[in-house]
Amino acid sequence: MRKSPFSIRGLLTGVALCLAVGLLAPYGIVFNYYWIGFNPSSPGALFFFFVLTFIVNAIVGLISRNFELSKADLVLIYCMLLMAVTVPTWGLMFFLIGTLVYPFYYATPENNYAELFYDYIPSWMVPQDFQAIKNYYEGLPQGAAIPWGVWVEPMGWWLSFIIVLSFMLICMSAILHRQWSVHERLTYPMVQLPQNMIDKGDDPTARLAPFFKSKTMWLGFVIP
Repeated sequence: MRKSPFSIRGLLTGVALCLAVGLLAPYGIVFNYYWIGFNPSSPGALFFFFVLTFIVNAIVGLISRNFELSKADLVLIYCMLLMAVTVPTWGLMFFLIGTLVYPFYYATPENNYAELFYDYIPSWMVPQDFQAIKNYYEGLPQGAAIPWGVWVEPMGWWLSFIIVLSFMLICMSAILHRQWSVHERLTYPMVQLPQNMIDKGDDPTARLAPFFKSKTMWLGFVIP
């Protein structure tokens, strides 16, 4: 049996970073600090990957080469981060919850939302407690607890859909990989920067990639 190029250590590192993204991203949205997932370049994923490759992996390598994350592990972690940044930010959750409850909170006799939409929105798809929906927009009363029970069922169904959708997209990427990568030779701009961070060129034993030794790169890094 062929040995996997990925390690348990790399997988667990990716999971830990994904959890960090999932915890930090909602706070970034609340406090109008959108850098984690603001645009398609996924600055949050690049930031965590930069810290991992330049600081963490290099320091670990000084202790022992055996503890360094391999190139395959680093690729796996970056892919995990890309998906982790997408879900809780502008790629999905930033719009999903607000869209679900919008027709209920903003329904008025003038816009006829109740007559236009309510018959077509299944009860399992959205919370059924108007007070919880109102609190979502206006905030909880002082000392009140978050009504998790109201959101469990609809979020459970949407989570199931998100998992199935993500798996489908991964399968589609696997099917199209040979056509895109081998025959059409697409460059995938989003992977060029992380690839430079982990590509050690002619010296695979080097602690850092030539990317981190470039004065031009650090000049561009310092300016912003």
